[in-house]
Amino acid sequence: MAAVPDLRRRRGVRYRLASLLAVAVCAVLAGATTFAAIADWTADLDKPARRRLGFTGRIPVSSTVWRFLIRIDAQVLQAVLTGWLLGQPYFEMLSC
Repeated sequence: MAAVPDLRRRRGVRYRLASLLAVAVCAVLAGATTFAAIADWTADLDKPARRRLGFTGRIPVSSTVWRFLIRIDAQVLQAVLTGWLLGQPYFEMLSC
């Protein structure tokens, strides 16, 4: 996730880029289809899951998720996720 450029200004950054991207990807994989659903999914996580995703305090609300995700370059995110996925052992076996 670190390969995705962070276009936010430093002044308002409260959450790590990788954490926001990870939670958005996980929520979508779990069936979330709206910004509010991603925020709700995040709010439903238990504390250990939140920590694993990089949230140690507050979690993002839907407006934060929206403002962040509308600025992400979808093609870059897709390339990063595809590269990661293809590097996983199961997918390496399939490509043989």
